Amino acid sequence: MVATKHASNDLVNKQKAPASAGHNMDKLKVDYVRDFANLEKQIIEIRGQQKDMLNDAKSDGILKTAIRGAAKNLFKTDEQKQAQKEVDDETDYITALCKDLPLFKAA
Repeated sequence: MVATKHASNDLVNKQKAPASAGHNMDKLKVDYVRDFANLEKQIIEIRGQQKDMLNDAKSDGILKTAIRGAAKNLFKTDEQKQAQKEVDDETDYITALCKDLPLFKAA
């Protein structure tokens, strides 16, 4: 791990500073790297919490996919919701047209 840290620090240090960069540039780089690393750590922790929550829901008889789908729907824009509704409506229409076809029944 030490070799990786050293290599990543070298990579950051090799970046050219903008002409307007002052004497605090090295500290600024370190701050950005530290803050980014902290965010990465938080992401890992949150993903672990999500996994635990989904496992609890599963043990309570709730589908993980249902929870994920409902959560994603919370963040959809009106345009995205409308587009999904149009796809669903078209799918329902085609399904209704094809429901009596032998190949469709076999599927």
